[in-house]
Amino acid sequence: MPDRSTVVARLRTWVGELLPDHDGAPPGEDDDLVSVAGFDSVALLQLLTKVENDFDISLSDRDDVIRDARSIGLLAEHIVRIAG
Repeated sequence: MPDRSTVVARLRTWVGELLPDHDGAPPGEDDDLVSVAGFDSVALLQLLTKVENDFDISLSDRDDVIRDARSIGLLAEHIVRIAG
């Protein structure tokens, strides 16, 4: 089971990779990912696919997780709960 801080660190790295034109540090845990320049529905799908593959979990039937994917912190909490 991954711990929350590890999940947050991975998510922040992946979000940074999905925003190649974004200047500065990746968004913080509570930042709204949609409000970050360049983070759109395609980037969200890519992030969720990476989460499923890396943590070996399924999110396709988890509307609550998809809804909360707007925040790294909320997404991390779901990942820890599902993977645990």
